[in-house]
Amino acid sequence: SLSREAERGFVTQKMKFTPLLLALLAAPYAAGFASGPLLLPRAPRVRASGRNLGVSMMAISEDEVAKWLEKGQAAAGGGAVAKIKTLTVSKALQKATKATAVAIECSPAMPVGVQAKKDELQIVGPAGFSKALRELKYNGIFVKVDSDSDREVLEALCEEQQAAKGEFPGPVAVVQEGVKTLEEAAMAKAAGCAAVTVSIDDASEDMMKGLQGMVLESIISVTPSNVAAAVELSPNLICVEMSVTDDDETMKEARSAIPKGIAAVAVLEVGPMYREDDNGIGLDQTVRDLKDNAGFLAVLLKGLLDGSEEDLEAAPWAIAQATSKKSTQVTLRLAGNTREDLGEGRARSSSSSDMPSDMSDMPRAPPPRKNPSRPGGGTRVGGDTLGLDEFM
Repeated sequence: SLSREAERGFVTQKMKFTPLLLALLAAPYAAGFASGPLLLPRAPRVRASGRNLGVSMMAISEDEVAKWLEKGQAAAGGGAVAKIKTLTVSKALQKATKATAVAIECSPAMPVGVQAKKDELQIVGPAGFSKALRELKYNGIFVKVDSDSDREVLEALCEEQQAAKGEFPGPVAVVQEGVKTLEEAAMAKAAGCAAVTVSIDDASEDMMKGLQGMVLESIISVTPSNVAAAVELSPNLICVEMSVTDDDETMKEARSAIPKGIAAVAVLEVGPMYREDDNGIGLDQTVRDLKDNAGFLAVLLKGLLDGSEEDLEAAPWAIAQATSKKSTQVTLRLAGNTREDLGEGRARSSSSSDMPSDMSDMPRAPPPRKNPSRPGGGTRVGGDTLGLDEFM
């Protein structure tokens, strides 16, 4: 009776309202509909494709950037700042075993590539360069960001390394170089970086507090003459820009100025074609001098990689040079050549008698690239097999 009439009325009203609800939900997708807020969640923002093979990479979340920037600004403004529980980069570059730790600067000119593609000359993918750096047991990956396409490479490295959690070898910490503001630092944090480097000119107490508030390890980059100024700001790490031509006294003086509690990293700027300096001193000898004579436990190699195919040979060559105790103990299977072919350090002379007279002043380039098939295990880089157990 009454209840039945009420029920019929409710059903009638519901049937009238349903088409209106469906129309409102479909309205944002109908042509010519007036612009307004979407009723459904937004799709993720996608970065416009850059020079990296025309591949679009998902950009970092604006909300994440805003969140970390707020934390950084609050800390810089005098807010409470908690200590960073896990100093990932400091721990990786100051090994408890006192073995030499090696970080490398990755060129942002390397193509990002496609995840499913087994291409070594790209960042991502099952045979990509990011995975190769991890398997070669580098202890840190540094990237200089000057453009959106550079940031694509940074984000791709962070994402690929984070995907290796729980695997062996595990993720390698990624560091953005040359950060000037807290805004840039917040973008690096949102991308997945564990630390950022700041030049001594851009470093300040507020910057250090802001980075700590974002849970980012602070690294100050200095020349030997500016080490004392960096120490006063108490960063987590100090990167000292050394030279392959620096004498032992310069190395010792720079290292001794960095107190216990701050990780000391020696930075070596070398060119893509570097094998040894004009005096015949190779990378292996320079790193040994920095470690054994000066006391640096970590080295950052910059400028060696340029995003070209030569990187596939330079990366394994460099880690072997920097971590071997004696140059004659390691034979690398790179491009079908032994390490002696690539330069073995002080024992090797760069005498012009080894080269034609009209080429004596030219830089020595790596040997021609070959791709022989080789049996056995190891890390495959540049089409060749590198037996890591030979020197690690």
